Amino acid sequence: MKNKKHDKVIAAPEIKLPSSQQVTLTKHELVHLRDLLGMILTVEGVTISQALASATNRTITEGRLWSKVKNACINVGVPVEDDAPDYVVSSSGPPKLNVFRLEMQEQGESLVQIVESGDEKRDRSTDIFTTEGDEK
Repeated sequence: MKNKKHDKVIAAPEIKLPSSQQVTLTKHELVHLRDLLGMILTVEGVTISQALASATNRTITEGRLWSKVKNACINVGVPVEDDAPDYVVSSSGPPKLNVFRLEMQEQGESLVQIVESGDEKRDRSTDIFTTEGDEK
């Protein structure tokens, strides 16, 4: 672009696009990814991918990812949408319920969430179970 007053060429501002990575998938890996992204949660009626995207404020990213996976599937003849099988996450038996007491304990400079059930303690910061009186 030229500036009429001084006849100098002014460079357009450089637009930096987010970096992206290219991933090569086999047809079987693509089918697995398609099925994983489409796994439905029965209670919410949305996919696990959609629920995660909503919880992390990444719905646009999830939509773009699904679009890329769908296009890749179409390009290699992998069924999508109504032609693809559906998978659902559901309980397959009665749920096991327990009562837990939650408390926060100071450990060094950070707070640690402790879950207690009976004489078992669970330190959520390291996901290590200990029994009452045992050292970690």
